[in-house]
Amino acid sequence: MWWFWLGGVVVLLSAGLTTGWVLTRRRTELRSRVRWTQALTAVETAQISRDAAGPQPDTDALLARAEELITHHGGVSAATTVLELAGEADRRYRAGTQR
Repeated sequence: MWWFWLGGVVVLLSAGLTTGWVLTRRRTELRSRVRWTQALTAVETAQISRDAAGPQPDTDALLARAEELITHHGGVSAATTVLELAGEADRRYRAGTQR
């Protein structure tokens, strides 16, 4: 009869571990999708600012780097880098200055 209880424990542990893994995976995927959405929005905003400000070679290079990283579509860290690059490019376009 002890094998019955052992089997029950194994089933319950497996279910608990699987549930934890699934929830962690969903949270990670959601975080990645949200960060990429923010990054793409930042790039679009910087593109609009570029169109309004005109060409600025150094700032154009920042925006081009952000657009290049989009094509590789990495994880959360890549999206964060794209967000930072696009944000900096947008600030420079808005200020009308180059660094």
